[in-house]
Amino acid sequence: MESEFRKWVKDVCSETTGLIAIDGKTIRGARNGSKSLFHMVSAFCTTNGVSLAQVKTSEKSNEITAIPLLIEALDLRDCMISIDAMGCQETIAKRIKEKEGDYLLAVKENQKELYQAIEDTFRLQPQKEIKCSEEIDAGHGRIEKRTCYISNDLSIIDIEKWDSVQTLVMIVSQRYEKKKDKQGKPTVRYYISSTIKSTDEFNHAIRSHWGIENNLHWELDVSMGEDASKKRTKNSPMNFSVVFKTVLAMLKKYVPSDLKNTSIKRKRKMAGWSDKYLLEMLMVCPE
Repeated sequence: MESEFRKWVKDVCSETTGLIAIDGKTIRGARNGSKSLFHMVSAFCTTNGVSLAQVKTSEKSNEITAIPLLIEALDLRDCMISIDAMGCQETIAKRIKEKEGDYLLAVKENQKELYQAIEDTFRLQPQKEIKCSEEIDAGHGRIEKRTCYISNDLSIIDIEKWDSVQTLVMIVSQRYEKKKDKQGKPTVRYYISSTIKSTDEFNHAIRSHWGIENNLHWELDVSMGEDASKKRTKNSPMNFSVVFKTVLAMLKKYVPSDLKNTSIKRKRKMAGWSDKYLLEMLMVCPE
C-alpha cells in the first residue's frame, strides 16, 4: 500500500521543491503492554503540505535506520532536507548530496566534536564576520524572538568527515508570555547546512521544519484520531497511516465554493452528509 501511496503523491505533486522535513511519530494506541509497537518516520513537504512517504519502525531509536530508506524513496533535486539531531550523521548527509539535494541538520551533543566546533566558531569568530537577522512571531498569548546567526568559517570543522558542509547556523530564541508577564531564558540551537543562504532564509526554513509537527502529526491525531487507534496487527497501522495521510491531504486542499475557512472536522462531516461534497473532495488533488 505504501508503494501505491508514493505513486499517487508523485502523480498529484508533479513538482516537489522547497523544504522536506523528516521526523518520526509514535502511534501510541498500538501498544503491547506499556510499549508502542509502531513508530512512523515521515517525509513532509512544507511547501504544499503533503506527506511524501513514510517508513515504519518499532522504536524511536530506530529512526536512524529509517531515514536512509526515506531518502532513497524521494526525488531530492532542488530540495532542502531538514532533520532533527537523530539524523545528523555523515552517511545521511553524504547520501542527500549524492541525490542532488541539500540538507539542514540539527546538531546536538550526540555529535560532540561537531557541536563543540560550531560553538567555538560562533564564540571566537569576530562579530563583524557573522551575519545576523531577527524574526518576531506573536500568537497564542506569547511573543517569540528568533535571532539567526550564520557563519561560513569552517576552519575548525572536520572537513574530512563533513566535506559537504558550507554553512553553520545558530538560532537563539526567547519567548515572552503575555498572561504570565514572564520572559523565558534564551535557548540556543545549532545546525549545519550544505548550501549557502541568507539568515532570513535559514530562519524561515528552521521555523518551517516544525510544520511536520503542527500540520501533519497534530492533524493526524486531532482530526483523524490516529493516536487513539488501537490497530496493531501485521501491517494495519502502516496501512491506516497511509489512508489517514491521503485523506488529510485531500481535506486540507479542498475549499468549498460556498463556504470559507472551513475546518477539517467540518469538511469530514460534510463528506458524510452530502454526496455532492464527497465527490468534490475526491476530485481534489494537492498541487
